[in-house]
Amino acid sequence: MDNSDQWVITTIVGILTLLAGRYWRFLDHVFEHDLNVYKKILEILPSNGSILFIRQHDFGASFEVDQLQDFYNFLEYSLRPEIRFIGKKLERLRKKLVDNTSVFNSYLGTHTWRLTSSNSRINKMKDPDEFSSDEEYSKEKEKINELSALVCQSYDDLVSQATNNAFFKREV
Repeated sequence: MDNSDQWVITTIVGILTLLAGRYWRFLDHVFEHDLNVYKKILEILPSNGSILFIRQHDFGASFEVDQLQDFYNFLEYSLRPEIRFIGKKLERLRKKLVDNTSVFNSYLGTHTWRLTSSNSRINKMKDPDEFSSDEEYSKEKEKINELSALVCQSYDDLVSQATNNAFFKREV
């Protein structure tokens, strides 16, 4: 092998090394950003807050509106552009969580009412006798409980995907 061949090989290896270094730096940036977004979501929407409440609550019963505060905070924070993941799979799951949480909150807002006390922070569905039939009451209660289950499933899917991420495992 003569000097010109060695020079070409050395140049190609150098260029490839430079490109690989830049690519790894980019991946480092993606990892750091996505990890920070994930940590912030867990901080705003912890598994032992509103998520735990709706996981355990039957919405046929009354509930304290304050138990849902994590959802309001999460939806407000989700409006910020920096709360989006760069990774496509995590971003798709985050968006699904935002959408399901928004639908759930909207439905609760239009299908439950504050108890009559002016200072009350407790909401409930209409009483069973206010529905035209027991079946209508059951369907309404079931709908709210299904929407809450969708929020929980979306949350679980996001957390599961993030914690199974090889990069996140070493940091979370």
